Parts: sequence; structure tokens; C-alpha cells
Amino acid sequence: MRDNIKFRFVDKDNKTGIVSLHISTVNDIEWEDSWQGELPYTRLGIDQYTGLKDKNGKEIYEGDIVEYERLTPWEDEITRDEVIYSEGRFYPMGGYCIIDNGNIDDNTIDNIELEFEIVGNIHEESKV
Repeated sequence: MRDNIKFRFVDKDNKTGIVSLHISTVNDIEWEDSWQGELPYTRLGIDQYTGLKDKNGKEIYEGDIVEYERLTPWEDEITRDEVIYSEGRFYPMGGYCIIDNGNIDDNTIDNIELEFEIVGNIHEESKV
């Protein structure tokens, strides 16, 4: 069960300065905490897996930049937002969906009516 809880680690190699992203599970984190000695990298960030995939089948992580169609009373618009975690849910930052009756509904990332596409992340250059 704990193996399906994934994180994307952002590490900087202490010798080369190269920044890399890699996926790990909770079990990998526990191993790292038990490591004796100096690690060969500096941890720059950790992004949690949302449990969802974009329209191309890529796993969506906190910190990803996603493109999606935002619904407004006037027109549908394509927008890009960072995926954030707040109040126990994943959201496209600043993303709200106005539904037909004029009410504002929170636009969580798990809203199955929206098709998200990952176009980058906050750690690497994106196609933004």
C-alpha cells in the first residue's frame, strides 16, 4: 500500500551541480533517513504525486505546470497553472470553474470533467 504513495525528488549533485528529478516511494524516504554519512546530493524539493494522470497518461505531481480549459460565463479559455496542495486537495493554482448556473465551484485537479496536460514543472523550464 505504501508503495503507491510517490514523491518526485529534486536533487542537486554536490560535485557537478546538475539538478535531477527522480521518483521514489515512502519506503525510499525511510532508507534515506537511515543513511550514515554525507549524501552525494542536496535535496532542493519534494513534490507529492496526486494519484492522477494527465490526458497523455503522465503522472501529475505537485509543482507540475498543467494546461487546461477554464470555463467562464463568457467563453472557454486555455490556461496554465501550477499544481498546488491545499486543504487536503490538489488544485491548479488560482484555478476556479464557473459552472452553468453561475455558481463558482472549486476546480480541484481531480475534477474528471477537465482534461489536464502537463507542460512543465516549477523545477525545469516548461513550454509555457
